[in-house]
Amino acid sequence: MTTIANKKQPSFLSLFLEGASFFFVLLSFGVMILAYNAAPERLIVHWNASGVANGFGSKLTGLVLLPVMIALMYALFLLIPRIEPLGENLEKFKMQYAGLKLVFTAFMCALYIMTVLVNLGVGTISIPAFMLVAMSVLFYYLGWMMKYCKRNYFVGIRTPWTLSSDSVWDKTHKLGSAVFKALAVIFLIACLALPPRLAFVTVILLILSAAFLLTVYSYIAWSSEKNESEKKKRA
Repeated sequence: MTTIANKKQPSFLSLFLEGASFFFVLLSFGVMILAYNAAPERLIVHWNASGVANGFGSKLTGLVLLPVMIALMYALFLLIPRIEPLGENLEKFKMQYAGLKLVFTAFMCALYIMTVLVNLGVGTISIPAFMLVAMSVLFYYLGWMMKYCKRNYFVGIRTPWTLSSDSVWDKTHKLGSAVFKALAVIFLIACLALPPRLAFVTVILLILSAAFLLTVYSYIAWSSEKNESEKKKRA
């Protein structure tokens, strides 16, 4: 198994990305500590697609759980390069991977802060609208990153066919890059132009459709490559 080890010293950019990611982990815990005494005993922990609160919990679930989850996900991001069998491929887009870690921790931290502010009664924040905007940023970054993403078992569009071939992986991620960027733009349009419930239904359907499209495309690309290889063998 190949792992990322004994590499050259990290650059300033990589240190910045790592530090910024860790900052958002610490920030989530800082918000939790500052808000704990001021928060009510019964907190909103879930909203429906229309932005109406429909799930409630204690301070443990409403204030403590999400920071712990953010910390665990950050730890997983740190662990993946050490256990990835195709570590040399992950190394090829390590900056984009570090950027994903930052975008994800920032996304989760911002979501946590928004929910805390709502529970403290600060302003009138639409959680569904915030989610759509935040998801558009996340999906656009994912689309950009896919141009650089190399075959591995943890990050990217992982189907049996993309994992079996570098060329199928690259073709699928080239299409995936365009699809994810388009989704990001559509999410913003849906947030501005559609009622919250309809916007969320549209987003879910689009995500499922994109997943289906890219899965089918990866199989078609693999099948085409296999047929070409068999023709060459027969020639």
